[in-house]
Amino acid sequence: FRVLHLWREVSLPGLQSVVSATLTLSIEDSPPHDIDLMLYPILGNFEPGAGGIDGNNNSTPAFGEVWWIDREFGRAAWSLPGASHARGVWHEFPSEADTAAMPLAAAEYRFGDTQIEFSSSELARYVEHQVVRGAPLQFLIKASDHHENMRNHRLTIWSADEGDDRVTARRPKLSVVWKPIDSAVIWERPIWLEHGREYITPFIDLSHRYAVALLGTEAAATISMRTIKDDQLTQWLPYSSGSVIQAEQVQFRILNAVHPVVFGEVFSSGFTDTWVPLGTPDSRVVRWTFESPTGVVHERRGTHLGSYRWAVEFQPDEPGRWRYRWRTNFTTEGYRSEVGIFDVEVRDREGLDHLYRLLEEDLGDGASVGEHDRLMDRFMHLQRSAMSLRAEEKLTNDAWRETADKLDQLRKKLESDQG
Repeated sequence: FRVLHLWREVSLPGLQSVVSATLTLSIEDSPPHDIDLMLYPILGNFEPGAGGIDGNNNSTPAFGEVWWIDREFGRAAWSLPGASHARGVWHEFPSEADTAAMPLAAAEYRFGDTQIEFSSSELARYVEHQVVRGAPLQFLIKASDHHENMRNHRLTIWSADEGDDRVTARRPKLSVVWKPIDSAVIWERPIWLEHGREYITPFIDLSHRYAVALLGTEAAATISMRTIKDDQLTQWLPYSSGSVIQAEQVQFRILNAVHPVVFGEVFSSGFTDTWVPLGTPDSRVVRWTFESPTGVVHERRGTHLGSYRWAVEFQPDEPGRWRYRWRTNFTTEGYRSEVGIFDVEVRDREGLDHLYRLLEEDLGDGASVGEHDRLMDRFMHLQRSAMSLRAEEKLTNDAWRETADKLDQLRKKLESDQG
């Protein structure tokens, strides 16, 4: 019936005005009923801790952790269990209350919904107020009092641990739209890229003042930046929306790729799951399935690292877009993750030569009709990768001529095998 949220280190660069704020939650399980939901600010502080004395989110709270009875276990209790004492307004912080009397926002769950959203001007004002103070955002999410009093009105939402390190679509999401106060647009341009292509902006003059670039992009975009300060050019570094840049000039590189992996390197990911009722963590099995761009399926078994953490490493043998998912046997019902994707990119001559050798080895073994089609797809990836490296001037004239000759030989071999 009730969930606590703590959002730390929410910051906006400089002096900003929050235009809107939206909290999105994904549904894991629900009854066949409509439910009204409320979002309240928690007054004062609480500490989620690390999952109790056993670190599994099911054991007795450790000292100072929050739970149903206590704001801080062994130190301070809620005024009423479940943070139920509501009074006053959130910006006055009445010390005797757990939450404000009025919610920040409300949402309606209708049977069959997969997500719910909280959004309001009051929520935006709360976010701005907390950020200016350098304080965390603290929420109580609950069913309405009316529905809390009714049986079979419990809604289960996915937590911040859902998914793995790369697939996070089901996790809670807080979207904040803000605008700078007294600012000017220095450079603006819409970016539209095909999959696998990149765009590098010109250097943008910051006139010795810090600046923030907010790039509205699709989820597939990977953005990096480099700067010039005191005549020194930095390396390309990851960029995240809201970064404060203190330099004389800045340049951005936008790549239309999801979780890009350089061909020849290892893809890695992992997840944490403390709900393991059927046995010890070491006895549980996690199976990862990877599907290549040409449809080849690879199975890997995850490794338990301790502390309810499982991980996997996998070296892709094809460039392009891969799909993956994983499944567990922690419970009787089991669990299947959402499908994740990552893009494997050939970024240098070494990767190109490695891809060529793999394809040449496969051709040497002979191929059936179906296998031949898959090898032709891999050849097309190789050819496009070579052209991309040439366009980016990562292949010299001599290297390009050598690569073109190899491609011609492979093409003839493929055509011969097909005949």
